[in-house]
Amino acid sequence: MNYIKLKWLFLGSFINNIAVSTIWPLTTVYMHNTLKKSLTEVGIILFLFSVSNVFGNYVSGKLFDKHNRYPLTIFGIVFSVLVSLMLIFFHGWPTYPIGLVLLGFGTGWNLTMVNSLGTTISNQSSRHIFNMLYLAQNIGVVLGTMFVGFIYPYGIGYVFIITTTILIIYGISAAITYKQPDSIYPVIKEGPKRQEVKLPKPNFMLIMTLFVSLSVIWIVYEQWVSNLSVI
Repeated sequence: MNYIKLKWLFLGSFINNIAVSTIWPLTTVYMHNTLKKSLTEVGIILFLFSVSNVFGNYVSGKLFDKHNRYPLTIFGIVFSVLVSLMLIFFHGWPTYPIGLVLLGFGTGWNLTMVNSLGTTISNQSSRHIFNMLYLAQNIGVVLGTMFVGFIYPYGIGYVFIITTTILIIYGISAAITYKQPDSIYPVIKEGPKRQEVKLPKPNFMLIMTLFVSLSVIWIVYEQWVSNLSVI
């Protein structure tokens, strides 16, 4: 079977998250201290970035199930590279927030593609695959956040040079290693139609409680990349 090897997906997830985490930690600092925007305006931009990221997740996930995954993956990487390249030269107002929102879409797209391609690997347990991808994401976030602290004092343009370079490396790696016949084409299975199942009320309440809890946790968590970063 010609499946994508887990090590290449691990590398892709790792590189993509390094690129992402070189950008969002400094957004509040840059927009507040350099572009002289209020924290309210910054909060709106970060919200739009998150919405765009989720939208990229959703669109790429829907397309993944119906179309050739290889060009979809390459598209997301190329799109992110072009936006990051633009931000090297145009990072004032309003080009920076516009570019940030577009980059949120691209990086969300890339993350979903990597995770979805993980489902096509059949020679390893899904638990092992997604634990490794989760590990790659977190290591990438740590390293990207660490590097940006050293690079940002030289100018935000250098940050986007690094980001663009990292994304290009990811693109080259994906172009070479992701084109495997058993992974890039959707598998269409004809099966019986599913009957609609009504969710019991206790289960519904449990799920909604989980969603509300996660929302509160994320609101608190996001303070370190917004309000606390300028103190």
